[in-house]
Amino acid sequence: MPKPDLLGRRPVVQESSQESKEVVGRLLGGVTKRELRQIPLKSIRIEEQVRREFPVDAHRALVENIRAQGGVIEPVILNRRDGDDRYLLVAGERRLRACRDLAREYEAQGDNEQAEQFAFIPAIIYEELTPAQVQEIQISENLLREDLTDLEETLALCDLLAMRLGVQAAEVPSLLDRLEKEARGERKLSEGHEERLRLVEETFASYSRVAWRTFVKHRLHLLRMPVDVVAAVRSRRLTSAQAELIMRLPDAGMRERMMDRVEREKMPLEELAKAVRAVVEKPVAVQSEAVQVAVRVKKSLTPKRLMALPLESRQRVQELLEEVHRLMDGEGAGG
Repeated sequence: MPKPDLLGRRPVVQESSQESKEVVGRLLGGVTKRELRQIPLKSIRIEEQVRREFPVDAHRALVENIRAQGGVIEPVILNRRDGDDRYLLVAGERRLRACRDLAREYEAQGDNEQAEQFAFIPAIIYEELTPAQVQEIQISENLLREDLTDLEETLALCDLLAMRLGVQAAEVPSLLDRLEKEARGERKLSEGHEERLRLVEETFASYSRVAWRTFVKHRLHLLRMPVDVVAAVRSRRLTSAQAELIMRLPDAGMRERMMDRVEREKMPLEELAKAVRAVVEKPVAVQSEAVQVAVRVKKSLTPKRLMALPLESRQRVQELLEEVHRLMDGEGAGG
C-alpha cells in the first residue's frame, strides 16, 4: 500500500475499480431496475459528496488520462427519481469534473466535435434509491479510493459507522473508545457489545487501511477537532491540511478570523503554518497583563514548592485557587 505524504494524502490510483463495482453491487443487491446509458453532463446535478478535496495535480492527471482514452471508461453512478428532471450523482464526481473541463476546453478552442464527445458520460442509472442508499453508496465507493486524506477517510468512516450503528456521527468517537476499552477488558461489556463489535470489524475490514483498534489509537483525535473546524472541513471551507493547522488555535474567535484570512487571501499552506505559529507562540511579553500573570503562576505552582510553604500560606493558596476555579467556570460572573 503506498505511503501517505506529509499531508496524509495517498498517491492517486486509476479511477476504474473492480472493488467499487463489487461494493456497489452488494449494497444494491435488492435494486434490480437499472440501465447503462450515455448521459449529457448538463442533466446531472451534484450534491455534497464524501470527497471534499480535489487536488489540482491529481485533477489534471485524470483529465489527461480521460483525453488519452477518448472518454471515461468507468461509468459514474446516477439516481433518477420521479418528478426530478435531472439525475443525482451518486458516485464518480472526479470523472464528471474532468469531463466538464475537457468539454469546456474544446468548446473554447472551437472544436465542437470534441466538445460534444466529452459533453456526455457513461452512467449506470438506478431508479428511486432512498437517501440512505445513496449516502451509503457514496461513502463506501469513495472509501475504496486511495487518494483520500486521513481526515476525509476518518470523517467518511465516522459517517458510515453512524449509519450502520444507528447513532449520530458525533457519538461515534465515544462509542469506539468505549468498545475498545471493553475489548481490552477495562470496562464491563455493555448491552449489544457483540453486535456493535461485529459491525465495526466488518466495516473496517471492508473499507479501512487500518484496523479499528489502531484507528481508535491514532485517528480519533481528528474527530475531536473543535466543532467549528470540523464543520468548515465538511462544508469544504477548509482542506484537511488547513484544518489541522487552524485547530491549534485555542480560541473560536481566533480560528474564525484565520479561516476568513485563508478564504480572503487564498493563503498557501506554508504561509498559514507561519501565521498559526506566530499566534500560538506569541511571546508572553506582548500578551495581556492577565495572561502574563497566569503564565507566571502556572510555572511557579508546582507540588514541591506548594508543600514547602507554611501551613497558613498553603491554606491561603488553596482558597485563592478555589476562587480562581469558580471564576473560570463562570460561577463568579456578574457577582
